[in-house]
Amino acid sequence: MLGIRQVAEHPHERDVGLTAVGSGREFYRRRPRRWNRLATDFRASQARLTTWSSEALSLASPERVEQLHRELGPAYIVTTLRPFASQLASRWQQGVRRGARLPLDDWLRHRLTRPPRPDWTEPHRRGDVLHRNDPRRIVEHWGRVFGEDRLVFVIQDPRDRSLLLRRFEALLGAPGALPALEQTNASLPYPAAEALRHYSIAHHAAGRTRRRWMTTIGDPRRLHTRAVGQQAPTFPVRVPRWAAQRANEHAAAWADGLRSSDATVVGDLDHLVVDTASHPVSDERPTTIDTASAGLLIQACVDASVSRDLLDPADGSMGRFAAQATTAATPDLTTCSDRLLARELGRRLIGRLTRHRDRDEDED
Repeated sequence: MLGIRQVAEHPHERDVGLTAVGSGREFYRRRPRRWNRLATDFRASQARLTTWSSEALSLASPERVEQLHRELGPAYIVTTLRPFASQLASRWQQGVRRGARLPLDDWLRHRLTRPPRPDWTEPHRRGDVLHRNDPRRIVEHWGRVFGEDRLVFVIQDPRDRSLLLRRFEALLGAPGALPALEQTNASLPYPAAEALRHYSIAHHAAGRTRRRWMTTIGDPRRLHTRAVGQQAPTFPVRVPRWAAQRANEHAAAWADGLRSSDATVVGDLDHLVVDTASHPVSDERPTTIDTASAGLLIQACVDASVSRDLLDPADGSMGRFAAQATTAATPDLTTCSDRLLARELGRRLIGRLTRHRDRDEDED
């Protein structure tokens, strides 16, 4: 009715986005067939407005941006921006989920004190938060190919999260079309994030592989921690004051770069900086976690490991045990009841479809 078409099949097609930008990241499934179909649908769409969104697009190299222009055709590129100090806290926590072991203060000093890069050709470089989050890079790389006048930067208002959706509705010409944001915070509180970091330290000290981590705890599709964030006492991860001040310096330079470009800015660029006085003087790293949060976090980690071992038993003794146990538990079909027979046939069908899907993706 509104003439808007979304070509994504799911809200978060991470693997498709990473395939689109040609990322060399480990532990994700390459989906060239799905990406080719999405790009074709986007390019050939006759809708009034066709959209596709992926955070992975920020990882595209200059060469890949040119290829994306050929595959998708002319398009407007819309990027959301929020305070860099807040992004740093989120990036550290995301790194912890992927197995990073540095405490927050050490991680910040390593990321914020490294010398500037001579060029902007590798946005996918691991841990380079300055390079990846710099909107001037987007202006240079994407503006050169798609046109600076086709770049739109939408600034988040920290005082009103819903305003971001209203601004997108205005850009789409579809007022009231987007549902209200869920106001609950899914981020881990600082004590839980620290507990997970120490779990990663113990994991690697025990000689477990990075593959094992990334296919269990490091896989957001398997580690579900929303309950921890919703039920634990409020203790957000906040960067210390010195890091907030450094982040503000970078954000101010980025805002100046956007003002001097031909890109469209929706919102107030002053919202890219934070009030440093609201940040702790130093990193207040917690050393304890409440028992309720600990229980929820343990359950989430166990569930992630169990789901991985049952569905993809390819690494580690637990995986082999799960595979052996599954084989041993297969019932004798000649003596099964109708219910058990249907359940076993369903299990075998799912396994066969999964193997076929994996084979098709590998052949792509």
